[in-house]
Formats: sequence, structure tokens, C-alpha cells
Amino acid sequence: MIYTLKCVNNLKPAFSDEHEENRAIIEAVNSLMLATGVYRLFTKDDFKVFFERLYLITSHYSIIDRFFQDETFMYIVYHGKIMTLETSDIFNCIGLCCGSSPRKNVDRDFWIKNMHPFINDSILEALDNNLIVLIQDFEVQKKTIGNIEYNELVFKNNARKLTEQDYKNAQVFSKSIINDLPAILVEKWNKLYPDAISEHDKEAESLSNYPSFRFWELDTNQLNIIEKHFSELQPGKPLDARKMMLLTHLAWAYANDFVYHYDNGLAYVADFVWLDGDSICREEAGYNFDEINETYQLEELYPTLRVIYNNYNT
Repeated sequence: MIYTLKCVNNLKPAFSDEHEENRAIIEAVNSLMLATGVYRLFTKDDFKVFFERLYLITSHYSIIDRFFQDETFMYIVYHGKIMTLETSDIFNCIGLCCGSSPRKNVDRDFWIKNMHPFINDSILEALDNNLIVLIQDFEVQKKTIGNIEYNELVFKNNARKLTEQDYKNAQVFSKSIINDLPAILVEKWNKLYPDAISEHDKEAESLSNYPSFRFWELDTNQLNIIEKHFSELQPGKPLDARKMMLLTHLAWAYANDFVYHYDNGLAYVADFVWLDGDSICREEAGYNFDEINETYQLEELYPTLRVIYNNYNT
């Protein structure tokens, strides 16, 4: 998972890599941010939207009763260990920002329309990092297309259509939680990082003019070409779909000239591409995008991916 955290001074020791429990909290909150399309937690309004959308997710899938069990906000599982996630833990993540570069929060209507893909991507990425969150009433089903093995997130019951009352309840739910957000925490963070919000907004605005990549927005023809490419590349050897998606994202970056090179020749991807390079390279020998590009013959996919331009504002 890729994120940055401008935390309050007295929280830095608690959020160091030496503390597994706190690392789990950060990664869990980051995962929920990706699911809700809220890419930063800097302001009271950011938290408000975050909790509203979290409520809408649980209402849409009828799992609101998963919250506040035994006076605990929710449970997570990190590397096989059950842990609690409290609202205070989420508040302590003020300053958390998803991805490798600033991005605007996803437009409300676009997020509502595409709620499941956002949830699917965030939960499967979390599972890839040994984190289980928001999955008690989902199940991961495996399916194979050609030589590609897919993990698909399926809700055990049918999702229901959200009503106007749900949206009103989401506001009430969020407001009741936000009332407990310590004003001194927000004030302290603002004093420590007085320019953080304006700098984030300025960079996010400039990057909104760059294209973005979402695998789930590819059309059927593009998907067929991509699946055929990877199936034929390693016949008889299944390729995990998540890895295929990450490799396709890398191919998209190459196809659109968003891969650059340091003076020593090592390739790197522009920050606004939002590519999870660590996951791509986890099973590869070293962190060399050019070698990965050559190994998987990604150049053959360039024509298919060269014209896919979406906007960060959506």
C-alpha cells in the first residue's frame, strides 16, 4: 500500500514501523479511504465525507450492524491477528493521504455509481497485504478466464438500492462521530502543517489534468486483448489477475510515456500514475521496470492502452 502521513508530533512513535498494531491501523484506514474515494484526511469535512460514505457502503450491503459491536467501531484482521479499529484511531490518522501523489477526493455521484469497484479494489489490495477489512459478509470467489485466475469479491446477499433516508442517516451517523473529533487534535495538526492543505489542493488541481488508469473501466475488447496476451505469454502457467492488472497499469504508463529514467538508467514511474510498484516487484527479481516490461512483452499492449485517458476529478 502506498500512502503518506503527516502526523501530529506526539503520535510519531505510535505510528513507527516498529509497532505492528499501529501499522495495521494506518493500513486499515488507508484501505477504507480507497473504498470510500476519500484520498486525504486533513480536515473535519474530509472525516465527515469519509464516515458518510462508510455508512452508505454498510447500508448498501446491509452490514451496518458490523459497527459498534461490543462498543468497538469495527474489527480488522492483520497478518492473522484480530484487532480493533476505533474512531479515535481513525482521528489519529489525521494527515493521512492515499497514493504517491495528491489526488482530489472522488466526486460523490461518480463514487456512488461505482461503489462496488472501489470496494473491490481496496479490499483485494488489502488482502494482498495480509489485511482483512469490511469483508465479513463478502466472499472471495475464484474464476478462470483463459490462463488468468481471478479473485472476485462477491456479497453473500443481494445489495439493495440506497434510499433518500439512507443518505440522511449517513449524515446523522457521520455527524455523531465527528462530534467526538478532538478540536485540539485538528488545531495541533494545523499548527504543525499550516500549508499542507493549500499545497495538497494546489498539486491535486494541477495533477487533475493528467490521465488516470482504472482497470475496471476497460472495455470488453481491451480486456480480451489483455487476457489473451497474458494467457499466451505463459501457457499452462496461471497468472494471478491482480498481478495482471498491475502489469497492465505498468504497460499503460509505458504506452503513454509516463515512465522516466534516472541518470543511472533505472526506470521510474511518474507519481501521478499511482502505480503500486512494490506489489508488482514482490515476485520479480529486483525493482527494474524495464526488465519487467521486457519479460512480459508489455510493448505489445501499448496500442490497446495508449488512448485510455480518464480524469482524476471523477
